Amino acid sequence: MLRDSMDSSTDISSRVAFGLMLIVLLGAVLLRIRLLALPLERDEGEYAYIGWLMLQGVPPYAEAYTMKLPGIHAAYAGLLAVFGHSVEAIRGGLVLVNLASVILIYWLGRQWSSRTGAVAAAAIFAVVSVGHTVHGFMANAEHFVLLPALAGIWLLQRDETRDRPLTVCGAGLCFGLAFLMKQTAVVFLVFALTWMAWSWRMTGFAAPRQFVARVMGFLAGPLLLYGVLWVWMVAAGTFDNFWRWTVEYPREYVSQVSWSAGIDLFLLTAVPIAMFAWPALLLAIVGIYASLRSTDRATRGVFLVLFVVFSFLAVCPGLYFREHYFLFLLPSVAFAGGSAIDLLSQTLRQWGRSVVPLVLVISSLSWSLYADSDVLFRLPLEKISRLMYGDNPFPESAAIAEYIEKSTPPSARVAMFGSEPQILFLARRRSATGFLYMYPMTEQHEFAESMQRQMIDEIEAVEPQLVAVVTVPSSWLYRPTAPRLLFEWMNSEIPRRYALEALVPIGEDGVTEILDGEFAVAAAPQIPVAVKLLRQRP
Repeated sequence: MLRDSMDSSTDISSRVAFGLMLIVLLGAVLLRIRLLALPLERDEGEYAYIGWLMLQGVPPYAEAYTMKLPGIHAAYAGLLAVFGHSVEAIRGGLVLVNLASVILIYWLGRQWSSRTGAVAAAAIFAVVSVGHTVHGFMANAEHFVLLPALAGIWLLQRDETRDRPLTVCGAGLCFGLAFLMKQTAVVFLVFALTWMAWSWRMTGFAAPRQFVARVMGFLAGPLLLYGVLWVWMVAAGTFDNFWRWTVEYPREYVSQVSWSAGIDLFLLTAVPIAMFAWPALLLAIVGIYASLRSTDRATRGVFLVLFVVFSFLAVCPGLYFREHYFLFLLPSVAFAGGSAIDLLSQTLRQWGRSVVPLVLVISSLSWSLYADSDVLFRLPLEKISRLMYGDNPFPESAAIAEYIEKSTPPSARVAMFGSEPQILFLARRRSATGFLYMYPMTEQHEFAESMQRQMIDEIEAVEPQLVAVVTVPSSWLYRPTAPRLLFEWMNSEIPRRYALEALVPIGEDGVTEILDGEFAVAAAPQIPVAVKLLRQRP
């Protein structure tokens, strides 16, 4: 239904399209290969640490608490099992996921446009999805959501005129897998249902029973996957933690930001992204407008509008508008931009100007690459991390983890007072508490004080040999209205039970220096932003 009729003589040949796609895929790899060893950030650290625990036989939510469903952690576990326990293994896996998404963008583009438009869409996505303004080269959950979501949309489009129940059920399974990666993927599932309803309307509301059966077959996939997850959690004995962290606490989490603050956060994040990708955004606007104006392509325009709207809704939950959330918008932007190139190429080929669309795509993407050239091609990796994440101790994490690994036995537990699970992953040491982030305990909600008490009880029960105290404000995001129980316990008990052994200052250049022994004790009062490592007193 989406596929527009076109004169094949106005399109590039399949061989040319294949060659151009090889160039796009090779370019996507080359853009990312220098950044494979970029220091992990804390979200990646969470996924990697829980994935590592899963490989040790520890079920989700048993020793690590997270709002995410365990799909993303299982994906990381798979990457670690195949490629090894390293940062490069995670980023190498991201490269494969991104390449698969680029290919799906092309296949989906062929459902409604020429090869020229499909290649253009794939190229746009390959370039804008690596931009540092969307944290595109970090292995965030959004990448792992987009891959199965795009596969689900592709399956639905292929089945529009065939009515194959297995294909529809397979599409539902893909959307269910996307939901297991991150709950906000439910928006794409609703998009799929909306498009199915629109397609049914375009057929004149024919065969209601057939449509209902199609919808039920589609929903069977996600319901089956979520049901299997419930059974797994019950069998593992972690259902209570699973429910509290993926259902009860998220309700509190998404109510923390007011509408006015949300608008400010949106502008703070969206403006730099628009400055980086404005040529692609302009092409997308032109593509949507031209498709809606053209009567023979109005269905394409409706698809693009719906996809853009629902993709934006996937960015909005909680009104946090973090940079990597905007990755959800990029496929719709790529499709709309490819549509503009498709319409332009068909028009200009009649005038003998077939090279113009190619020049336009190359010029647009060259701008985005130039705007991001310092990050992509020149800056040292530590400085890139500092540029993107401020004084968060991500560049120092590898050295801190190495110190912990060398100074503790493999069975040692580490208490991390800060939101730095990437250190635990790199050190291959299990946490003394299931709380990987301090944020839930510093927010204003009904669970905050009980969470603080639980963390204290877990640490006292384990009596860890080593304690890491992170004094970086962004690792805590402390609110003055938060309960003080944990902080009072830290101020009284940690100095009594533990002695400072090493100090890692957080510097602007990202260079790591570890002060130990007397040097650490002497320097500590003069260094307010640091990671402190304390050893249990005899």
